[in-house]
Amino acid sequence: MKINSILRYFILAGIFLVPFIALIVAQSMFFPFITGKNFLFRILIEILFGLYLVLAVRDANYRPKFSWLFGAFVVFLLIIGIADIFSENPFKSFWSNYERMEGYVTFLHLFAYFVVASALLNTEKLWERLFQTSLGVSVIMSLYGVLQYAGTLQIHQGSNRLDATLGNATYLAIYVLIHIFLALFLFFRERQHLWIRICYLIALSLNLFVLYQTQTRGAILGLIGGVLLITVILAIFERQDKRLRKFAIGGVAVVLVLAGLFFLIRNTSFVKNHPTLDRLASITLEGASANPRFMIWELAWQGFKERPILGWGQESFNYVFNKYYDPKLYGQEQWFDRTHNVIFDWLIAGGLLGLLGYLSLYLLALYYIWRKGEFTFKEKAVFTGMFAAYFFHNLFVFDNIVSLILFMTFLAYLHSHATRGKDPRFKQEAPQWLKLSALPSGILISVALIYFVNWTAYFANLTLIKALVAVQNPEQSLTYFKQTLAYNGFGNQETREQLMQFTVNLRSNTQIADSVKQEALILTSTEMQKMIAQSPNDARHFLFYGTVLDAYGQYPQAETALSRALQLSPKKQSILFQLGTHYLNSGNQQKALAVFKQAYDLAPEYNEARLIYAMGAIYAGNNALATELLGNQIVIDDRLLRAYADTKQWGKAIAIAQAKVNLNPNDPNTELFLAAIYYQAGQKQNAIAVIKAMIAANPQFKDQGEGYIKQIEAGK
Repeated sequence: MKINSILRYFILAGIFLVPFIALIVAQSMFFPFITGKNFLFRILIEILFGLYLVLAVRDANYRPKFSWLFGAFVVFLLIIGIADIFSENPFKSFWSNYERMEGYVTFLHLFAYFVVASALLNTEKLWERLFQTSLGVSVIMSLYGVLQYAGTLQIHQGSNRLDATLGNATYLAIYVLIHIFLALFLFFRERQHLWIRICYLIALSLNLFVLYQTQTRGAILGLIGGVLLITVILAIFERQDKRLRKFAIGGVAVVLVLAGLFFLIRNTSFVKNHPTLDRLASITLEGASANPRFMIWELAWQGFKERPILGWGQESFNYVFNKYYDPKLYGQEQWFDRTHNVIFDWLIAGGLLGLLGYLSLYLLALYYIWRKGEFTFKEKAVFTGMFAAYFFHNLFVFDNIVSLILFMTFLAYLHSHATRGKDPRFKQEAPQWLKLSALPSGILISVALIYFVNWTAYFANLTLIKALVAVQNPEQSLTYFKQTLAYNGFGNQETREQLMQFTVNLRSNTQIADSVKQEALILTSTEMQKMIAQSPNDARHFLFYGTVLDAYGQYPQAETALSRALQLSPKKQSILFQLGTHYLNSGNQQKALAVFKQAYDLAPEYNEARLIYAMGAIYAGNNALATELLGNQIVIDDRLLRAYADTKQWGKAIAIAQAKVNLNPNDPNTELFLAAIYYQAGQKQNAIAVIKAMIAANPQFKDQGEGYIKQIEAGK
């Protein structure tokens, strides 16, 4: 029994460490706000699960108990598991990548957490302590946000939207949103100590302030809707506490009045001068069809119709996004991997069955909340409002590991609450030999999980950072890239993409030996072929690989890769731009012009496509078309300038270079560029005049400028 007590305390201690994961920022890792939290969560759960198996063998009271919520979770995992097996890239569906670190493996860990927490936290007092711990951590998080607001700590997104240790304002918003409701739940539950209730209100206020400063519209509207739902429920159905019912009725009135008032003043300077209010006021359904988020949802709907039953598997929206890409999304991120809507995310990941499995978790949670005798009416109302707010928020964004942990915590609480006092499904006494072998077996299971799930991926991540830091020493960086890839972890795609960028940058560096460049190209080609073999229908792989090949003059292979990328995503302008550039590099100006026209015709309002099309026209000798596209005006664009210079249209090249100087009169590099264009045009005196003017404006430039003049006069 002593061993059982020790195991129990160790597992409980681990469970109470889970809320602190939200504070972890692994600065030495790739995607520091994501990977550190996820690796720690996985390792911690693997340890706890191994110890839990030992305890469950030794004591039947800790074995799983059945509830419909437990059963729904198992069914959901089975559905998503099958969907992942048949996904476009089963490896990625299971393991995900560094940027997200979700996939099936994360949901297996979340389920293990659900099982362990619901089994060990078998009293209301333990759950209350866990909720208090989580709320306390949210206070620390909120204070971090307050320091960001005060300017003491840096906002990592580079804006004025607080992100604390989560690195993303929307992630922070859902975190504090849930804790606002948790604080309210604990406030209602506390009946004895006024000072504790005051502490809950302080925590609630801090989280509320931070939520407002994240400027996250979905979370703020979710809060308003959740609070309104709570007050409506209490106003209509509360019968015992008449004072609370009156307060709720007043709350409904206040919320509705404030909403109406905000609608009336939404265009005033007061609203415009407050970023959060201004963002809320900008919400409109007008032109919804042209809204990028609605357009992405339309793509997701097309993908769902193609695979309606089991979807595409987790981490597979990129295939749908590329295949059904809408050219009007030219101003958005070109490689969306999430739909930013929980309904469409699960329709893509698991089809209709996956979505129903996910929604069943909500429905059964509400069932256990409202089941007779489980909670007080106030507690039921708060939980209902919280789940409604959380779900509403996720209609416009997506979960992260911290919000998923919170969601699973509440599901585990409801499962534990519903099964308290029930017998476990398997209550037979384990044989003595099994009890004796349980502890070493549990330890072995934990060690094996830590090694196979985390070990290689963790050290690959650290080594990748070394490769990126060492880019000034290409030989050393290349060595680190090889070491990273040798781990063969789930971050290989991101490693290979960083390697491709590294290899492209090497090409134009004249200080690097050709042997190093060739070694990098060979390594990149080898690794890209592996990645394409693993995921042969990902347009992103072919585009990036074609770009590398093009940079190194391997034009036939580059054309094959880029053409395949276009086949997989026929309406994406960025692919057409690269393919057209390839044709320019390989000397086929007419083919380049045709490709640039194709990109332009997809969305003529896209200014970038217009400029690139004009550039192609210049190289193809169709100056009339270029003039038609650009108008009779000087368009400051380096690509146009280079095109005019390469085709020896010096008057137009000089006009653009002079316009750049006029736009940036204090930029010496721009002036030197103008001098270079004059020199290339054979106008040496004008080039010298520009440099002399630079010397007159900046005497410190005299020696360098006179050196340039001597070179010009010598014809160098």
